[in-house]
Amino acid sequence: MAKFNLTRAAMVALIAALTAVGVACLEETPTSFESERQGGASEEARSQRERVPQIGDVVEVGSLDLTVVEVEDYDSSRHNQFNDANVRVQVTATNARGDASDEYNFSPLLAMQLVDSDGIAHDPELGCADCPDEITTVDLVRGGTVRGYVYFAIPAGKGLVELIYEPLFSFNKARIRLR
Repeated sequence: MAKFNLTRAAMVALIAALTAVGVACLEETPTSFESERQGGASEEARSQRERVPQIGDVVEVGSLDLTVVEVEDYDSSRHNQFNDANVRVQVTATNARGDASDEYNFSPLLAMQLVDSDGIAHDPELGCADCPDEITTVDLVRGGTVRGYVYFAIPAGKGLVELIYEPLFSFNKARIRLR
């Protein structure tokens, strides 16, 4: 019985010590709201961080600068009768901050989605046969830029509200408002 009480007392002491360390860490690290308030961050700086990017804005996604140039209806069947894409998105992507020796693999087919007015996300077409300037995947060295189109098949009558760019194996993500 004494052994059990000693073990129990040791566990209680360990929990108390860990709790004290956790409380001390919380007291020393102000929350982002507190640090903004204490640091005197301007209202303008906060509103810039909260502003949702739109068409034409340069959006930083990790080392990539991504810009949605335009979104337009497009009849891809004129290039090949079997094409289903009816919307194309023109984008510019630049590896702006990567290491000099690293390449950024820009693969919109795996990383982009268009969200319609019903909240449904649509993936790009896997291939738009003979469609001009289609970007499927490209490796960008630092400073490298690509500009072209990503093609989508969107059900008729659906309004598009945003583009989501979320590369595989990355915590970086961008949402760009389309209207």
